[in-house]
Amino acid sequence: MTQYQWVIANLVKNLDSRKAFININQVHHKDMESKDFPCTLGMQFFVRNNHLCSAVSSRSTDIYTGLPYDMGFFSFVTELVYRDVKSKVSAEKAAALKLGYVTMKTNFTQIYDKTRTQALRLLERENETSSYSTDMPEIHDAEETLEDIYKKTTHSSVKKWITKHAELSN
Repeated sequence: MTQYQWVIANLVKNLDSRKAFININQVHHKDMESKDFPCTLGMQFFVRNNHLCSAVSSRSTDIYTGLPYDMGFFSFVTELVYRDVKSKVSAEKAAALKLGYVTMKTNFTQIYDKTRTQALRLLERENETSSYSTDMPEIHDAEETLEDIYKKTTHSSVKKWITKHAELSN
């Protein structure tokens, strides 16, 4: 069973579960010589006031190079869990369940010197508006979206949007 499947099984069995948790930082990451050490410790999913929410725990987050991508990714995963759980619980529970919020708790937050100039430029542009909309579509079918992720296909509207808007750096 994957950690994702563990989360879904826990929430389908009991929407009040406090055990729906994905551990990201693992024992195999604990290598003193490695520079590849995950900042995110884990992600817990829970239902509060009929809203499926998540709380992300992180040891460190860079506001410029990490936070925007982390919040986008963790929001995506939360919506995916929400759609998956909603499709697997009773019709009555599904009708009451709504998509909630993502909270990110970080022990150390910083801007690296090497990206300080870019971060300041971004602040200067904060009042600019763009006519180009990049709103990602909602996830309508969790299984189809997961299949796209696992099989590297592009059938779901979400995966089509991601493929269209992906910016790959060299």
